[in-house]
Amino acid sequence: MSSQHVRRQFALSRRRPAPRPGVEVLEDRVVPNGTVTVSTPVDLVDGNTSSIAALMGSPGADGKISLREALLAANNTASTAAAPNTVNVPAGTYSLTGGDLVVGNGTNLNTVVNGLGTAANTVIAQTDGAHRVFTVGDGISSGILFSLSNVTVSGGRENTDNFGGGGILAGGPTNKVTLTNDVFDDNRVLTAAANAPGGALQVQGGDLTITNCTFSNNSSGNSAGGAVYYDGAAGGRLIPTVIVASPKLTVCGTTFTNNTSRGEGGGAIDLNDTNANVPS
Repeated sequence: MSSQHVRRQFALSRRRPAPRPGVEVLEDRVVPNGTVTVSTPVDLVDGNTSSIAALMGSPGADGKISLREALLAANNTASTAAAPNTVNVPAGTYSLTGGDLVVGNGTNLNTVVNGLGTAANTVIAQTDGAHRVFTVGDGISSGILFSLSNVTVSGGRENTDNFGGGGILAGGPTNKVTLTNDVFDDNRVLTAAANAPGGALQVQGGDLTITNCTFSNNSSGNSAGGAVYYDGAAGGRLIPTVIVASPKLTVCGTTFTNNTSRGEGGGAIDLNDTNANVPS
């Protein structure tokens, strides 16, 4: 046998076996489900909002996607705690003329609204003088998650349903609201009722996490919680007698300035039945 042949045999015998396929554990990852980016500040609905995919394929005569269209489409697209629907909002001013923005339902269980700029240059402003900015869920459904980051919520005026929550109304059994790097300015409850709390934000039921936000110039009128009203143990605004175990409120790096209440108290925050974590 030639030395060249021996070397070839030796090389073949040293060849590594092919790698075996492996399984990667993904349980703890959050995987985007449907993602849509807003492309116009105009509050118009003329596209196909039956799903995020349908809207992106058929955005309407203007060829653009409004914030309201994006949220309507998200509500018609199934999402889960591990796979949210994400609405990206570029810097700009989004003046609402068609009432409040409704987010989350039994189909769309997890919505992320992500400002692509900063709160200073990404403003969602209610302009009709009668509606809040966001209504999250229906007050009954459980397991609805809502995250809002890098935007300003302003001009909310709750004067229609007497629930309160001038900027955002949310909550329900095991629901979660997460606010990060947001500004809430000049949101107000205008109803004369004394049981419509939360000038900027009301959450009844579930967990609330507020990080690096600013609440200024908000008012709850005759009700409690000039900026924030939180009752984590309530089952929701429509089923308040249902008690939810171990709700949690976390507030970190957040400032409250010039928020007012003529109600039971809590010019900044009014708490009821909660495990509060408010770091100094």
